[in-house]
Amino acid sequence: MVRICRLVEGMPLGIELAAASVATFPCDQIAAQIERNLDISATAMRDVPERHRSMRAVFEHSWNLLSEEEQRVFRKLTVFRGGFEAQAARKVVGASSWVLSALVDKSPVHETSEERYEVHELLRQCAAEKLRQHPGEKGEAQERHCEYYAAFVGRKAELLKGDRQKTALAEMGVEIENVRAAWQQAVAQGREEALEQSLIGLYQFYDIRSWFREGLAVFSQAAARLQDSPGATDQATGRRAIILGNLLSRQGWFSLPPTR
Repeated sequence: MVRICRLVEGMPLGIELAAASVATFPCDQIAAQIERNLDISATAMRDVPERHRSMRAVFEHSWNLLSEEEQRVFRKLTVFRGGFEAQAARKVVGASSWVLSALVDKSPVHETSEERYEVHELLRQCAAEKLRQHPGEKGEAQERHCEYYAAFVGRKAELLKGDRQKTALAEMGVEIENVRAAWQQAVAQGREEALEQSLIGLYQFYDIRSWFREGLAVFSQAAARLQDSPGATDQATGRRAIILGNLLSRQGWFSLPPTR
């Protein structure tokens, strides 16, 4: 146990990941596996700080203990930001309840509250490297993530104007990191449907919260992206003009002095 703690340099996350496999392997085997991974990391990643190499070594040990299905789900979960609900995991990456439970038991995923989960950012980055080795999976997960949260924001638009505004604000606040990531994905890929679906709700959220600077940045970026897009059919161009007009009007609103 002391040897494992030294190998992970006392990092609580590293100790937790190593401890998750104690029921399967004795401590000396866990320590030996971490040492082998550490040697590989030291050789292949000379420019990475030693502390990060230690964490990568224990991550690789934990990764190798996952089943193929658990590995597939875990690497795809890296498209989420700031946590996710079980329903989102099912819709976006096809994560069943038993796989989520297995990932919680093996420690790469934490259940923060009922039906909500999170992945430590360092583990998310390590698993995201695994996802980049599967570009098809990555593209599909990002697309579904974008669609899911665009629809989520779209559903909140009406609620933000009514007597359930406080609840809607809180729900969007919890998911704001995912909402940002989905919006950025929609902008980067010129996904006009996702932008159209979420722009009203996102505008209302930023305006009510008085996040004027961020609102200006995201709507300006999206407007510029559509203006730079190549030509399309007349019907698509007409729809794009409407979306662009909505983006520019919100950009203008956020450009006004905060005393408005």
